[in-house]
Amino acid sequence: MSSSPEAVLVVSIADREGSRLLLEAPLGSLSDEPRVIGDERDGFEGRLRCRTVDDDGLEIEVEVTRTAPAATEAAIRLGVRLGAASDPWLLIPGVLYGENRPAGSTLPYPAWRLAPDPDDPWASDRWIVRADRAATPMALASDGRTTVALATREAGELGLHGLEVAATRDATEVAVWAPFREWPLRYDGSPRPQPAVAALHAWQPRETRTVHARAYAGPPDRYAFVPILRALDAWLAPYRGADGGADSEASAWATLDGAAALAAEGLCRWHWRPAHEVLLETAAFERGPGDPPPGEVPGDRVAMHVGWLSGAPTAAALLAHGRRTGHREAVEVGERVIDGICRNLAPAGTFWGQWTAAAGWTKGWTPGEDRLHARTLA
Repeated sequence: MSSSPEAVLVVSIADREGSRLLLEAPLGSLSDEPRVIGDERDGFEGRLRCRTVDDDGLEIEVEVTRTAPAATEAAIRLGVRLGAASDPWLLIPGVLYGENRPAGSTLPYPAWRLAPDPDDPWASDRWIVRADRAATPMALASDGRTTVALATREAGELGLHGLEVAATRDATEVAVWAPFREWPLRYDGSPRPQPAVAALHAWQPRETRTVHARAYAGPPDRYAFVPILRALDAWLAPYRGADGGADSEASAWATLDGAAALAAEGLCRWHWRPAHEVLLETAAFERGPGDPPPGEVPGDRVAMHVGWLSGAPTAAALLAHGRRTGHREAVEVGERVIDGICRNLAPAGTFWGQWTAAAGWTKGWTPGEDRLHARTLA
């Protein structure tokens, strides 16, 4: 496949009749000078303002005015487009990771596919979700040569936002919708696909609304999101999803006690393996309803680090939570994991570094037959 063209910023208006382009310009060509976009003949005219932030980021402000004399219903789409990719990578944190559902799986949840099966309602080459469903309101995509990300606040002047990722045979894209969309279906965690949603704003003549976003471009590796998320943390922290006001205090949808209860439930249900008295580092999402089946499923990492992921730190936290709340199972699991670690000591008298189903209690990844990984144990 030919080399990727430069990332292109695309601004459009979508209504019940279709989509009208207001701007299409290389991301690198945008400057701090305000730029008029659109045409009165389209019924909308806008002004684009950009400025560089976070070294590699671009803050984007799109101000759109309804210029036609009649009211209408429409949404604003702000997107960044790359070239097509044979092996793209897509990410909406907490919602969609890469292909998302492994090939061959028949469980009902969203899957990205370059060539979707028309008989599978859960397979699509394009997904749009409501921003408040994401762990961070960001859409990221890589075409194998460049990674682009577009982030926004959960809500703005037009209400809740939407996040889009797509990798088709023609392009790799990310976008922000104002107001939101959910397409090709709405996923609510149940096995039944819910109807797609396309929220539209009722525009009045001469009404003006503004959408804010941040765009980033970086290398193609899978960890390109790390510095982006760090930069976004500072930008998003002062804002609340409800109104996006700069003077609002940051808020979380879950209380501390509620989040602890959810974590304890997940550890006891999905990560605890009583036969080995361990907490798995990773338990695969793809299990279906109910408790995990006997044995493991693809995607489980059947291993436990003693003093890092899972292991003693997680067991100690689970034990403390169980004692504080009267959660008997959490107390039992925490105690058994810690006791198991203490019963299985290395010949040197210290703890082992790791347990795996294949090798049992062992040293971990440190080279050499007689070495332990001190950082893990610390």
